Amino acid sequence: MATLTYVKFQDFIEALGLGEHNLNTGVLKVYLSNATPNVATNADKADLAEITAQNGYPSGGTDIQNVWAEAAGTGTLTGTDVVFTATAGGFGPFRYAVVYNDTHTTDGLVCYWDYGSSISAAENETVTVDFGASILTIA
Repeated sequence: MATLTYVKFQDFIEALGLGEHNLNTGVLKVYLSNATPNVATNADKADLAEITAQNGYPSGGTDIQNVWAEAAGTGTLTGTDVVFTATAGGFGPFRYAVVYNDTHTTDGLVCYWDYGSSISAAENETVTVDFGASILTIA
């Protein structure tokens, strides 16, 4: 699998500063998209189309069970890796795994990972969105 590239949405930083996101108690979800993100203008989930819910891929994506922690002045957002398993017919294509705040009034976008090219999942294949050690860190 290709190395994923992490990118944050510019509006997320503004909304975070304005107190619109609670990274500990807000429900963050990840969804799949094949639409090209625009970090300067995409602010809400409605701005970036999701792939069609079908064959093992749920509408709205999946809760990442996020946790916010602070230690010595550094905040870290972690999440549980999400696995989508394709059923008969598969799903896709998609290129981006997008995190958004489902409890934000307009489902504010947080960040995304770019797979580098569009891919699809065939029947019984899994797609794992691996957040690594953290989704983001603020120091």
